[in-house]
Amino acid sequence: MTLVEVATAVRATLDRVYGKVSFDQSRREDRARLMALEELMDVAKAFESVPPRLAERLGPQPPA
Repeated sequence: MTLVEVATAVRATLDRVYGKVSFDQSRREDRARLMALEELMDVAKAFESVPPRLAERLGPQPPA
């Protein structure tokens, strides 16, 4: 998989798992989970916007 494909798959998976979950921001655990999910989504979004030439040079990436 390319870096863009991995990032897209990560975002799709997070959306499938957490897309309809409600978080109670008054609960510390929910706030922490929400912040972590937002960071993961931001990183995946950044990887999706890697210039094609750079992604090509990086080559296939393991989904892990």
